Amino acid sequence: MRALETWAIVVAAGSGERLGADRPKAFVKFGERTLVAASLETFESHDGIDGIIVAVPEGFETEMSLIADDLGAGKIAAAVAGGASRAESVANALACLPESAHFVLVHDAARPLAGEDLIDRVMAGLAEGADGARDLSSIALSRARGIADDPVARQLVAEAHALDVAQRGLVQRVTVGMANGSMPGQAAAITKLFTATSAERKTEIRLTLAGTDAVTWPAGEETLGREAGEAFLERQATSLAGGSNEIQRNIIAERVLGMPREWAADRDVPFRDVRRNAMPTTPSGA
Repeated sequence: MRALETWAIVVAAGSGERLGADRPKAFVKFGERTLVAASLETFESHDGIDGIIVAVPEGFETEMSLIADDLGAGKIAAAVAGGASRAESVANALACLPESAHFVLVHDAARPLAGEDLIDRVMAGLAEGADGARDLSSIALSRARGIADDPVARQLVAEAHALDVAQRGLVQRVTVGMANGSMPGQAAAITKLFTATSAERKTEIRLTLAGTDAVTWPAGEETLGREAGEAFLERQATSLAGGSNEIQRNIIAERVLGMPREWAADRDVPFRDVRRNAMPTTPSGA
């Protein structure tokens, strides 16, 4: 074990209601495994991760232990009951971390395709002393394509950097506000919304900087252009996973700003039971 340990919190406490599943979202099948199993396997196999805490829906602690046993995941230290919101689930998991945990990576189990390369980039940023890992991909792209001195490229790189700086400041402000009670727990939706919208914009910036390199690349090679192109195709994931942007806006409006809720005929109806704009079926026997 290193003196400064790096731990991961895998948030798997979502209800799955919006997904229309009969079980919590993280426990839905993803190929031959569950979503949470796919995420855990990535962190378990990464040499830089010392331990893992999993936040699960209350009552699913035993099932999580069985999944860990099937994976042979020796790094999982605990499976804790999550809260009513993502922020509460993360807080419950943070309370279980050992004093030796210096860096903490928080990952949503609903994003099972995150690879070890992403963990590497986050850990590299933290090792450099950043409050949160900085996204240097736009700089790398502009240098790789020889356009680092182009005024348009420099403006795009500056925009991506400004988004990162604003995000770090926003996260710090909201975190402090929630800790001292000046902001409600639901204020976490502010950071979720900004993170999603800025991430989508940064994928657009990287696509522009990559040019044709984001469309074609040598077969089997991992290139910066390929990464930019694939990220652009997945750009809306952060706007949906963990609660869509529209849901975050509603939370901010109603629970943070205290604005009145919009009237909705299906407000208390589970998403799977909400009526769709489907063609009427022919009555049997007609």
